[in-house]
Amino acid sequence: MPKFLTLSLFLLWLCNTAWTQGSLDLSSLKSNTLDLKGQSGTLEVKGNWTGDRLIIKNAQNLTLNFRSTVKINSTHKEDALILENPVKLTIKGNRKLYLNQSITVWGNARQLTLDGIRINGAHTGIRINQNHPYQDLLIKNCLIKDCQFEGIYIGPHYKSQQQLARVIIRNNQISDCGWDGIQVGNCAQFELYDNKVNKCGKKQEWGQDFAVTINPGSQGKLKGNKIKGKIQVLDSRAFFE
Repeated sequence: MPKFLTLSLFLLWLCNTAWTQGSLDLSSLKSNTLDLKGQSGTLEVKGNWTGDRLIIKNAQNLTLNFRSTVKINSTHKEDALILENPVKLTIKGNRKLYLNQSITVWGNARQLTLDGIRINGAHTGIRINQNHPYQDLLIKNCLIKDCQFEGIYIGPHYKSQQQLARVIIRNNQISDCGWDGIQVGNCAQFELYDNKVNKCGKKQEWGQDFAVTINPGSQGKLKGNKIKGKIQVLDSRAFFE
């Protein structure tokens, strides 16, 4: 075999090895807690999971890549997936990861990316409201529908001393939620870009019947969104481009 061909095959193998460093089958889990301490790189995730909310702990410097259809069917009334202390974590759902309840973040969260996740019929689609100074959060390409309350809820209470920084919500489709489609609060440097939000606030509850709400203590930009419904900005600075 020519040397250049041997070298090419070796480099191809090396690239594939770097991309896929391990695999995880959710159907083989013995409990609802998955501790990923010490794992790094990329894990290919497959299999379906049913039970009380699935808790992923200590996921750091890690990408969870869902390349085949995976369903997390939670029996919990609010949460399907808990991310506890995620740091430099990317969940790449590829529109193949399906949840019937909320994604909720506990503890510390820095450099967290949620990409291409489908959530249908949840309590709240994605909920990040703990009293911690989260930084560098990216939510993109998600499809969120028929939530009882908000589609995306980000931010601790405005009286909290902790403020979020650098939150980007981009290219998501959110529809048919009981409360606001997107609600952001106590958040510095937020960006809402190219999202589609419609038919939210369906419960018609006072103060919760908006397509988008920017709660107190926030500053950021809205650009290129297709929003059907009302927008409210409360004691914040929001720039429309």
